[in-house]
Amino acid sequence: MKIEITIPSSLSEIPLCRYQAFIKMRNSSTDEELIAYKMISLLCDVPLATVSKMSLISVNDLILHLGKIFEEKPKFRTTFKMNGKEFGFIPDLEAIQLDEYITLEKHLTDWENYNKAMAVMYRPILSKHKSKYEIAPFDSMPEMDEVMKYVPLDIAMSSSVFFWTLEMELLEGTLRYLETEIMKDKTLKTNIAQGLNLANGGGGIPAFMHSLRENLQSLTTSYPCNYLNVSTI
Repeated sequence: MKIEITIPSSLSEIPLCRYQAFIKMRNSSTDEELIAYKMISLLCDVPLATVSKMSLISVNDLILHLGKIFEEKPKFRTTFKMNGKEFGFIPDLEAIQLDEYITLEKHLTDWENYNKAMAVMYRPILSKHKSKYEIAPFDSMPEMDEVMKYVPLDIAMSSSVFFWTLEMELLEGTLRYLETEIMKDKTLKTNIAQGLNLANGGGGIPAFMHSLRENLQSLTTSYPCNYLNVSTI
């Protein structure tokens, strides 16, 4: 039986919503064979009944092909176009609003709802001059949650890596500062201890530094490349 399906050749050809559907299914099932079939169905946008008619060789070839696609390391982009409309990344992260920050913090590591994080990060560009641009206010377009379900997966994944890198750099910088400055400056050491509500005037700082190192190690070992983690049948 001859079966024709459209196979994505890169992450840019897979909308976020298909990957979200896969993650939701992956998190709720332990049947590896069924997961493999459903993965092909979801990521290639083909009925499960059609996948079940495919040869085992073709299924395994597709699993390997999709696995290679998810090894891509897409480049972060500040702007992109979708359906004829241009979207831009938040121009100034330091000026982020509280409601934007809360939404972003809540969904940045939640792939099943990652479209809500994307709706904070990227918004329609209202005006543009060379590399400068103005984006729509966060609360002016509630429909953006739905729109961002269809963002190309390379854009979504690169934004996740961007924030992971940003957090890594912040933690590394903080740790370096503490290690080089605190222990040689008694006044600074006392001020930081008081700011952290440490009871013994600095005795708890080593514990705080240890906590920072643990957080840094946790980030280092949790690089946000989301592999399919599906084996051949």
